[in-house]
Amino acid sequence: FGPVADDEHWRAGLEFYLNCLRDVDRSIALVLDALVASGQADRTVVVFTADHGEMAGSHGLRQKANFVYDENFHVPLVIAHPDLPGGTATDALASAVDLVPTLLDLAGVEAPDLPGRSLVPALTGGAVREGVLTAVETVIGLDADFWRAFEDPTAADRLVSGELRPDFRKRGFLRGYTDARYTFGRYFSPLEPNRPTDLESLFAHNDVVLYDRETDPDETVNLAADPAHSDLVGDCSTRLEALITAEIGADLDTWVLDRPNLVGYPAWRGDAPS
Repeated sequence: FGPVADDEHWRAGLEFYLNCLRDVDRSIALVLDALVASGQADRTVVVFTADHGEMAGSHGLRQKANFVYDENFHVPLVIAHPDLPGGTATDALASAVDLVPTLLDLAGVEAPDLPGRSLVPALTGGAVREGVLTAVETVIGLDADFWRAFEDPTAADRLVSGELRPDFRKRGFLRGYTDARYTFGRYFSPLEPNRPTDLESLFAHNDVVLYDRETDPDETVNLAADPAHSDLVGDCSTRLEALITAEIGADLDTWVLDRPNLVGYPAWRGDAPS
């Protein structure tokens, strides 16, 4: 994380990433070959996916964090079923929460109380959902100055002592909605979780983005700032809140302020600034 110095650093990073992809391909081949060798390939459903993408320089960013861009959240999803023809593709939307319902459905198990939806209809060309929810709450994308502080060799000690903490007032947590055409997102402070019910409350407590991927595939024009698109912003916000209710619940707690971040990054504990 942090700034990339020059083109050569960008080039080296991209080359490393591409070589990582080659290494992953080799690992996948080992697994598939083992299934064939063990005689289990004809009774095994194989799922290949990822938990996030890679910005790889898009929008001047690298790695991943709390932003709604397509490069960050549009991930591969390949499902190979021994009884279904291979080599087909679909534009159907899917979410990570759909994976467990899908596998249970393929196994003949009903699970109506799970938040996700079975993707089995998509395997035969159907559609499953109109939109997908994105929800991210990590310090890694909340406060760039917090991470920049780690250029100082004393930062780790300051973190442990509680002297160094993220600025929770910054609007870095994300709730987003994506459908076949639009990407909508609202960024909010961990101190101010909210469930907007109208445009006034939406813009009062969130930084809002709306991209039309049909006319703006690079997601560089924020339509949310244009009053001419207020109806569309309101519609996307309503759809987002409906998905939050269905897949998360109330979504108004401040858990991240009460205990360490447990996603593999530096942890902290203590009171947030008021």
